[in-house]
Amino acid sequence: MLEQNALSYAKLKLNVDVPDLDENWLDGYESAQHETPEESNPYQVGSAEYQQWNEGWWAGFFNEEKLFDWCDTPVATNVDMIINRIQQAAAAKEIAYTPKLSRTKVIISHIVQATAAVMAFGICYQFADLLA
Repeated sequence: MLEQNALSYAKLKLNVDVPDLDENWLDGYESAQHETPEESNPYQVGSAEYQQWNEGWWAGFFNEEKLFDWCDTPVATNVDMIINRIQQAAAAKEIAYTPKLSRTKVIISHIVQATAAVMAFGICYQFADLLA
């Protein structure tokens, strides 16, 4: 059992640490779409990853159609659905927990703002009188 877990972990580690060439291409494509300079290629010059990232960057620079698009996969669709639900729930909670100010607090707030405006005018008047 321990060997099977180790093998699964090794496969996962390999997939995370060594991205596929199509992922490199798509990363370059999206970098160009976000106006990242070509010199920001993160891979070693001359490697296959470098070339794929560069080709993706140029395709994104010229707004060509994507070669690889994972947005239509069922997993991506489910993730988008989950993200939308989370955002809707957050928006609903934000609306539900918005504190309502009582009428007296609003009146006090207006009085404080008016007092601050009168004081600012008085200071400006005194400063102008001092300079004159």
